[in-house]
Formats: sequence, structure tokens, C-alpha cells
Amino acid sequence: MKLFLTLKHWQIFALMIVLPLILTLTIFKLFDLGEYELDILRGISLLIYYTVYMCWNYSVINHFNKPKKILSNLHFKWVNRLIVVVILYVIVFLQLQTYYSELTVLSAILMPVFLFTFIYLTYGVAKTLKTIQFQENIRTSDIIVEMLLILYLPFGIWWIQKRVNQYYKESAHTSNKS
Repeated sequence: MKLFLTLKHWQIFALMIVLPLILTLTIFKLFDLGEYELDILRGISLLIYYTVYMCWNYSVINHFNKPKKILSNLHFKWVNRLIVVVILYVIVFLQLQTYYSELTVLSAILMPVFLFTFIYLTYGVAKTLKTIQFQENIRTSDIIVEMLLILYLPFGIWWIQKRVNQYYKESAHTSNKS
């Protein structure tokens, strides 16, 4: 997972946006797809996007919280569980609710959980990055902009990843001194 901490901003953007787009356009041009196949293709694109998004979040929280204990152990455990929830939601419900109308009700019930999960994960990553930046305890109001950049990661990655790369180099340099 350290790979996501060392990638440049444009590489993560390419993994999240350009790769699914190229995959979709290539398959769309090569094959005559029906409605069912288009839904599967959309699902695969979403899966790629959310997998990269969750792996990046997990990498940032996992790597930078180990030495400094920015997040409590309970918060850290919940973050790991919620990442699994998001991936399962994307795989199961976004893909299958098109074909099974019974899942639409379940999906509507789970949507608030999904939104809470996204906000919770975003808060954890933003708090971790801002605490590293300021080297002190921070208020929630200090991380609002950071949370917005993380929520809209395809745009925010252009600013955030530069700092993540810098923090990673500093932590690697510090661990080599020890």
C-alpha cells in the first residue's frame, strides 16, 4: 500500500479517471454492447475508481497513524471496517440493483451508511494530514477544506498528493535515522 504514498498526483489521477475512461471507450468501440453489458462496464469503472480511492485513503491513514497515533485505536479500527463496507456497497448494490428491484429498497437503506462512511473516512484522512502539517491538535474547522479536497479526490489529488509525498519522504528519512 506504500505505492499510493509514492505515486505522483497525475499517476493517481490516471488510475482513478483515465484508466476507467480508456477501458470504457475501448470496449465500447470494439464491441456492440447491449444495456446489460453497459451496466457491467459502468460497474467495472466505478469499482476501479472506488478501489483506488479506498486504497489511497487506507494508505494515508495506515502509514501516518502508526508512529504518531493521531487517530485513536477505536477510530482506526472503524476506518478499516468502513473501507470494506464501501467496497462491498459498490460491488454489490450499485451493480446488482439494476437487475433486482428488491435490492433498491436495501440500497436506499444502506445509502446513509455509505455517506456516513465516506464522511468518516474523509475526516480521518484530513485530520491525519493536518495534524502532520501543524504538529499539534487541530479543530474540525481546521480540516474542512482538506475534507472537501479529499471528497472530490480527482480534483483534490493535485494538491494533496504533493504533501503526502513530502510527508512520506520525511517519515522514511526519519525512520532511516533511527
